[in-house]
Amino acid sequence: MIEEARQIGKNPVLTADLQEPYQQAWRHLVQIGLRELDAAEESLLVSCIIAVIAMGKSQFNLGRFAVLFDEDERKEFFNQAVWP
Repeated sequence: MIEEARQIGKNPVLTADLQEPYQQAWRHLVQIGLRELDAAEESLLVSCIIAVIAMGKSQFNLGRFAVLFDEDERKEFFNQAVWP
């Protein structure tokens, strides 16, 4: 949620001294997400892990889509927008 807010301009820009530690933390979160995804079964957990991985790889819209919508909402979106 912090990264989402940062991407849509609702959080302050990171100062120069925080840039590298912040990126390092994101790399670590992606590694944790990749490790934990294999055992994850619960839908919300899977969605959150995918969101972290996507955002950590600069795929912010994909991450937001994963975390802000549940599977039924994503299915409805695709039914309306992609496959009429």
